[in-house]
Parts: sequence; C-alpha cells; structure tokens
Amino acid sequence: MYRLTNLLKAIEIYYKENGLLATIKRSLEVLVDLTLKKIIDIFLLFGEDSLFEKYYTKEKNIFLDIKKIKGLKIGIIRLGGLGDAIIATSLVTAVKRKWPNAYVYVFVRSESQRQFLSKYKNIDKVIVISEKVDLDGYLQVKMASELVNNEYLDICLLDRYVIKAFFKKGLYPKLKEKMNNLFQKFNLNFDTFPYFTNNLLIYKRNEYELRSASTDLEIDPSGLSVCLNDHDFQILKNLPKSFVTVHHGSDSEFRSKLKNKNNLQTKNWFADRWAKVVKFLQSKGYEVIQLGVSQDEYIPGTIDMRGKTTITEAGAILKNANLHLDTEGGLVHLAKAVGTRSLVLFGPTAIEFYGYKDNINIRAGNCKNCWWSKPDWAFKCPVGYKKPRCMESITVKMVVDTLEKFLKMHLQKQQRFNYKLLDFSLFDSSLINENIETLKDIYKIAEIPLNGFNKSSYNQKKGTYIHGSKNWEYLYAIKMIKKYAQYKDKLRLLDAGAGRGALQIYLANNSNFDVYSCDYNYNDLSPSNIDYGKIFQKKYHKLINFRVASIFNLPYQNNYFDVVYCISVLEHFKEKRFALKELLRVLKPNGLLILTFDITSSEYLIYLEDEYRVEIFTDISLKKFLLEELCININYDISTKLNKAIKNISSYKVEGIPFGLTVGGLVIKKYKVITDLTQTHENISKQYR
Repeated sequence: MYRLTNLLKAIEIYYKENGLLATIKRSLEVLVDLTLKKIIDIFLLFGEDSLFEKYYTKEKNIFLDIKKIKGLKIGIIRLGGLGDAIIATSLVTAVKRKWPNAYVYVFVRSESQRQFLSKYKNIDKVIVISEKVDLDGYLQVKMASELVNNEYLDICLLDRYVIKAFFKKGLYPKLKEKMNNLFQKFNLNFDTFPYFTNNLLIYKRNEYELRSASTDLEIDPSGLSVCLNDHDFQILKNLPKSFVTVHHGSDSEFRSKLKNKNNLQTKNWFADRWAKVVKFLQSKGYEVIQLGVSQDEYIPGTIDMRGKTTITEAGAILKNANLHLDTEGGLVHLAKAVGTRSLVLFGPTAIEFYGYKDNINIRAGNCKNCWWSKPDWAFKCPVGYKKPRCMESITVKMVVDTLEKFLKMHLQKQQRFNYKLLDFSLFDSSLINENIETLKDIYKIAEIPLNGFNKSSYNQKKGTYIHGSKNWEYLYAIKMIKKYAQYKDKLRLLDAGAGRGALQIYLANNSNFDVYSCDYNYNDLSPSNIDYGKIFQKKYHKLINFRVASIFNLPYQNNYFDVVYCISVLEHFKEKRFALKELLRVLKPNGLLILTFDITSSEYLIYLEDEYRVEIFTDISLKKFLLEELCININYDISTKLNKAIKNISSYKVEGIPFGLTVGGLVIKKYKVITDLTQTHENISKQYR
C-alpha cells in the first residue's frame, strides 16, 4: 500500500515538472517494467529460503556461515557501481561508531568491488550479490527482511539513498521505532527508485544528509575509507612527480553487458574537448594521467593508465594528484576518499545531490537532472539529442578558465612548511631504569601483567600488549611530549599504526590529552584466534577515538593534531616517504611528529630484513631519508652511537630484537607557515551552477 501511494505521489510531482504527455509515457514504461518484475517476485516470495539464497548469492552456505558467528551482526546492502561501493564505507564508519564491536557484512554488485572492500578491516565479509537482483527494490527488500527474520543478521540496512533498517524480532525496540519513523518521512524515493529518482531533490539534502536523516546515524564524507598499502604506491615510481589526473567513462563494470553500439554515455563529456584541456594543462607544466578501464575512450596527450591499475593503485595515484578532472562518477568518490579535490562536470545527475562542496562543480544550460527519467538514460539522451545537451553546453573555455583560477590560487596560496629535528636518540637502558614507576603505571592502566621491562606481555582477555622494545619506545615518546609539546589547551594526539598497544590507553587516561587511534587492522598480531580487535575497541571506545584506516591515507583533515606519534611502524614497508607525507599533513603547525623505528648498521642488514621487517633503516639510509624528504641534515657520524646501542639492547636482552638490531627515535617539529590555503573552491563552483 505504501508503495502504491508513493508511486502516485511521484507521478504527481513528475507531472508538475514534465507535463501530461511525458508523464503518461513514463508511467506506462514503469507499469510494464513493474509487471515483469512482479512475476519474478511472486515466484521468489513463495520460494524456500534455500532457493532465495541460491538465487541471490554466488557463494554456497554463506548465510549459514554468518549465522554461526556469535555477536551483533549488521548487514549493509548498497548495490551499484564503484562509487556505491566507496560510499558504502561511510555507512560502515557510522555503524562502527555506534556499534564498535559489531560484525559488519557488506553486499555489493561485483567481484572487483568485493576485492576492493575486503581490504577495509572494518568489514568482516563482503558478499557479491547475483546479477539477477535488479535495482528495483522488491527483491532487495525481500533479501533484507529474510536475512533478519531467519536470524542470519541482527540488523540489515538497505541503502537506496534513503536507508531502510530491518531489525531481528525483539532487538532494540526503541531504536527500531525511531528509525522506522525517520524512514517514513523520507521513503518516497526508496519506494519509487529508480523510476522517479529526481524526487530526491524535494528533500533539499545531499546524499549523505538524506541517508543520515533517514537513520539518525552520523553519515558524512569524512567517513569514506580507502585502505591503501605499501604495494599500491609502488605504481608511482615511473610516473611524474607533479601531475593532474583525468577520467573519461562511467558505469564501466556494467557497460559491456548493455546494448550500447555508439558507446554514448550521457554522463560523459567528449574526448576531443578533454584533449584541449589536457593541452592547456601541459602548457602550464602539468603532466596529465588518464585513469579508468581499458574500454574507456583514450584522451589524446595523456599518460595512458587505463586498465593498468587496481582500484587501490588508482587511489594511490589520485592521492598524489594536484587535481582530478572527471564527470560525476566513481573516481570522484575515490578522489574524495583519498583527500584530493576534483573538477567535476555535471549533466544528467544533480550537483545538489551528488556534488561535494569542496570540489569544483560545473554545470551549464537549462537541460539537466534527467537521471532515471528513462530506463536507458545513462546511454541514450532521454530528451532525444544525439549528444546530450547538458554536456554539450559545457565548453572548453568554461573548464580552462576555471582551471586557470584554480591553478593560480593553488600556486599562490598553498601551505608551505619547514621542518626541524628536535631530537634523535637510540636505545639506552638508562631511560628504562630511570622511569620504572612510569612503566609500572602503563602496565597497570592497560591491565597488562608485568613480566619484566625487557619482555613482551599481553592481556589475554582484552588483547592489549606491550612488545619488548616498546618499554623503551613508549618512555621515549612520553618524554618527548613532556619536553617539547606546547601546552595551551587539551592536546590532540594521534597514535598512527596504534594496534592494541598500551601507550594510547595510558595517554588517554591523562586529562591533558584527547587521544585518537588509527590502524589498518586492530586484529593484527593476535596471539590466538580470538577477535581481539572488537574486544579492544568495545572496551576503550569511550576513551579513545578509533578509526580503521591506512597510515598512507589517514582519515583526518589537514593540520589537525598537536602531536602525531608512530611507534615501530616504518620498518614494515618500503614507501616510507608517502607515509611520512601523510603523518605531516595531519600535524598542526608547531606540532610534533614522534617516530620510533628499528635501525641497524649496514653489516647486519642482510640478516635482518624479512617479510615482517621489510626495510630497516641504517645509519646511512636514515640520514639520506631525512635529507631528501625534509631537508634535515644530521651532519655528524652516528655509527659509533649506533653500535653502542646495538650492544646495549642485546645485553639488556630485549625480547623480539635479534642481534645486530636496535631501536631509535626522533622528534620533528613542523613550523613556519609561509602562506595559508584559502578554501575558495566553492566560490569557483558557484558561477557555473
């Protein structure tokens, strides 16, 4: 009944915007489409659960495997292209913020999306849904309701811009009532998608605001998460240091399955026009890299990376781009998730709904917002133009003039910093001996048994730990914070690559600090099969602000933290410069970056590097790294001091440190902002809306 009522409302709105003839024609198209789908729906609605599972999934017994898991289980269904998979991570972040110990299962459309999202350790399982599941909501609602009715899941969130929440019987009755009431306020589009999607605009909200309003969850772009790793950044080795990226395609995963002989995509601009923009950028000294899939039309003059990257490798390239050029689609969301601004051309889809405020969004002419006005709108202009009038109206001059303003602002008003080395130290057991009481407090507050100040120790119930060398490294970080941090108000600290280490717990119990913790995988290094990550976050989530994310793509804004510390992480990857760049990005001016790391001399290096310690600093490579990346010069020989520290840590019998290795620490201050970046991208966008 709700569905019929909302369809009638949608038809009424469509009539007011498009007239009688267009409304009759569209209504007949919808009627035929719904009738065909209803035949399939009736067959499935009376089918057995086994038939349901076989019809909808590509994996055997996947629902039964989920059912065996003990704990709160939450499913998220968001079906669509790459952009939908990326946007789903913002909902995952919101879910984990509310239920930090929940098991999260995400249902997606393709195998490539499964591989991409499986790297995000906030998701416990990514499940590919059969292509038989249409975009129409009937079968998706059937799936979501059956998943909770049969107690495979406790909660299932069906995300169709408006989110409908399904709850297992008797679970969270007050929350269920609240979410249901919110959903009823915004369910017009949910019931009519994809037939009258323009009705989204009546809510006067963008897609994040609409999803938040319909669930009361905190869903926003800051929750987007793309986990980049060391390997992803190796693709940059053969690319220019300064570049702009461009993409020319949309719905790449599904394009080959549709009858589209002329290869027209209504959301796309035109390759010859992009080529002129590329030529302009080259005249300004910028190389242009084309991203996308191999089927995308090539843009002359670009460095061709079509079909040559994984999604996360494309993310690494976007992370280092000065700007991304595109039409509305998946790579714009990917760029947003890695913190890179985009210049986006809009035609069939709405800036008001899909546009990010800090991007440069361009639209021209009065022909716009025809998305889903016809079933084949994405590949055939709904109005009947050979080339979509909305995209034709965007001229090369508009784009070039906008880029001219952006580049001028980018060059003149970008942030520039200098860096100073405040301290460089190597392991010395005297630091431990002189601070025994502080160490005892760390063990006590983190509830870790004390086995000796050279040993590793675990709390077997909560998963917290202190590794052998961290007895020194933690004290070093605490000492440096006390010595160099500028105490004005409460200091905001980031423990990057924190794991379940005890230092974050100790510092979070100090009223002077507001502690944030970030790691790629909080369940890493578990001494058993226990899911310590969820136990750990549930225990401390009111004390510490947790985010699951990569050190190569930290989910925080620029200049956010007073102190960033990173304990024994750098030795685990090769592309250290990209991690360092990210750590410094989130650090405030006059803030402190504290690093501790494994270090050895050249004679021992060959015996120490392995799959775990991928690349260890030596006295020579450390000096070179600091000089090349930060213009910091250690102008004295540290080899004698290093050999002494190697002998000292060996005689102290620090667990986990083989002979020839020691640990070191350094403190870097970020200072002297020469100019400040003015956020004026929104003003540039407004003139072309």
